[in-house]
Amino acid sequence: MSDSPPQSPSSTSQSGSTLECPEVFFKNKRVLITGGAGFIGSALCSRMQALDARVSVVDLCPPSACIDARTLEWRQGDCADPQLLANITLGCDVVFSLAGRCGHWQSMIDPLGDMAANTTAPLALLEACRQWAPSAHVIYAGTRQVYGRSLSLPVKECHPMAPVDMNGIHKMASELHHFLYHKHHAIRTTVLRLTNTYGPGMRVGGPGQTFLGEWLLRLQLGRDLVVFGKGSQLRDLNYVDDVVEAFVRVACAPALVDGAVFNLGGQEAIPLGELAQLLLRISGADLKIRREPFPVGLAGIDIGDYWGDFRAIENRLGWVPQIGLEEGLRRTLEKLGAAFSKTPRGGVDGD
Repeated sequence: MSDSPPQSPSSTSQSGSTLECPEVFFKNKRVLITGGAGFIGSALCSRMQALDARVSVVDLCPPSACIDARTLEWRQGDCADPQLLANITLGCDVVFSLAGRCGHWQSMIDPLGDMAANTTAPLALLEACRQWAPSAHVIYAGTRQVYGRSLSLPVKECHPMAPVDMNGIHKMASELHHFLYHKHHAIRTTVLRLTNTYGPGMRVGGPGQTFLGEWLLRLQLGRDLVVFGKGSQLRDLNYVDDVVEAFVRVACAPALVDGAVFNLGGQEAIPLGELAQLLLRISGADLKIRREPFPVGLAGIDIGDYWGDFRAIENRLGWVPQIGLEEGLRRTLEKLGAAFSKTPRGGVDGD
């Protein structure tokens, strides 16, 4: 797909186009988070609680240990269930649509399951908002995977969308649903295209983990880190607190971001081989980096180099990543140590 996505509207054409103080904006607001038991969802849920929002969550899983479930409404169930959504979206002011599946290779193995999680469920949420919360601001967690292989770096929002795996296709379809509901149903929507998010609470075992999650698990198990290919593939990363801040800022400036799409991204890109070396240096682990050929099938969905251009959200909302890569990795290693022993083993995600 080569059409450019909708761009941010000019702030001069909007009345009340300001970034409000989060402490003021969210107090007593009705906020719904789908996927609130996940990595980013849990962190966002905690932030909303700290801002005195009236928080509701829909997730198939129970709340994580970092969430005080006593102070929110938790609905454990399918994010595509129309009756559940009708009950919980009614009267919502802000909807954070984070529910979905991660895992590029897993999406190729189970495309129908991936479509149900990443296309059908977000569409059901949009439809529920159209019927029961038409004034809500729906903020969707998209992905850089919609771009496919980069034609130029850093990647801007106008880059053609040409995903190379089922996960990217399904997430792209969901983005288009959000743009369509904005255009034809006047639902206020904003899409954030996330890159690699990391930090305490990230998945380090099982389906859907990232390459960094696999490496962190290998550190705990005392196994060498595996890098596929030459290790020269560029990636950018965002610490989870910075990602949560982006969601908060978007919510606090609805008129500035109505119908818009924004990249998140790191301050710099780093080759995967160098990232593995940095992780070993910070951890102090006496391990090696082992380079291996891509597993069969994985090479066909590798996107090569990626580095997201986040100047659009910087110019519009002043968002800039605050946590540098080395500091973020140190925090992650320090806070995840106790959780490693409880983590099931898993394979490489191929992110």
